[in-house]
Amino acid sequence: MHRSRCSSPCSGWRFPSWPAPNPRRPRLWFEIVLIAVSYWTYSLIRNAVPEQRGQALRNADWLWRMEHHLGIAVEESVNHAANSVTWLIVGMNYYLPALAEWRSGLSGRVVAWTAEKLAATYNAMLGRVYAKSGARVANVFGAFETSDFTRPAGTSVPRNVARLCQWTWECAAPPRGPNQHANQAGYQVIARAFLQASGLS
Repeated sequence: MHRSRCSSPCSGWRFPSWPAPNPRRPRLWFEIVLIAVSYWTYSLIRNAVPEQRGQALRNADWLWRMEHHLGIAVEESVNHAANSVTWLIVGMNYYLPALAEWRSGLSGRVVAWTAEKLAATYNAMLGRVYAKSGARVANVFGAFETSDFTRPAGTSVPRNVARLCQWTWECAAPPRGPNQHANQAGYQVIARAFLQASGLS
């Protein structure tokens, strides 16, 4: 293994830093297979629940009685106290990394357009779940202008794709990208969405 000497004033040997990994975006077929396997595993677990429902309820009841007996049943009061602080619990919806496929030609545009419709439906369902719990929602989907396929004059991509490339690493060249996570500017956009939802902006 290659080693190099420390320059004065240090002494001895030191190892050079390892090169940064070069992650690649997984192929579409792999993502589809991964989703299918994950859903199959989830279905197995979900379908097994009715068979163990009685035992699970008995275990939960025993645990609840034991907590009361020991005087440590504080979950309900803690949950109510936290829920009363409206700015403390804020859910979020999601931006859409798949919009980057728009740059891959006609097939990529179909993928991006279809993915946006699915994401909009999912985020709407998520919003209803949050609403039932009384939680506010940070509209990250809207902040990233995810549904805006209009193309401003003088640009080559729609506004939503431009925002995604501007605020995430999804369009970045290797080794930094493609990476679906937000960059510093993107996290600032997400933070503002949370502040606005919590009423602190």
